[in-house]
Amino acid sequence: MHLLKEDGFTIIETLTAVVLLGITVVFTVIVFNTLFFNHKLNSRLEAIRFAENEMDFTIQNKIFTDTSYFTPKGNLKVIRKIKSEEKLYNICVEIRTVSNNKELLNLSLLQRK
Repeated sequence: MHLLKEDGFTIIETLTAVVLLGITVVFTVIVFNTLFFNHKLNSRLEAIRFAENEMDFTIQNKIFTDTSYFTPKGNLKVIRKIKSEEKLYNICVEIRTVSNNKELLNLSLLQRK
């Protein structure tokens, strides 16, 4: 009597591979969403960009007055306050969220008059 040799995978091996692949995909999607769609991080990065731009604009154009405005998306409020000291301007840029008025960033700079 001769036994036939069968090649291939058993159903258990196939199911195990599918389950492991599923777990890997779920983990990858969770990590991807956390890294690329982290709204808090994106808001803070956007706040840093607006604060830097506001500082650059103030210094380059020598505009030393207080102002505030909303970003084009409408989700952040930019507040620039200027304090005049003896030979210096203290330029303070504050970024707040519109939804809950929470301070995201406060950046200060001293500029000679």
